Amino acid sequence: GQDAITLVPETFVSDGSVMTVDVKDGTTTRLTDRVAGDGAPRPEACVYSPDGTRIAFVRRVAAPDGTLHNQIFVADAAAESVEDR
Repeated sequence: GQDAITLVPETFVSDGSVMTVDVKDGTTTRLTDRVAGDGAPRPEACVYSPDGTRIAFVRRVAAPDGTLHNQIFVADAAAESVEDR
């Protein structure tokens, strides 16, 4: 039979990385490299793409003048592949 609902991994930020936890078995996977300090992913802004294959998240990056700005990054939901958007 088919499940009544589809379970997708829960996404969160921990230890300076975007991570997922499989809701069925509790396995945690780090999707991005660890970044400390102001450049770490923002915890309130992790969003799956409609097809569930990618996760968009926000990091603060320094401009040439040193000011910090939010910037969107995209990670593959299954591997450590991150693109700057």
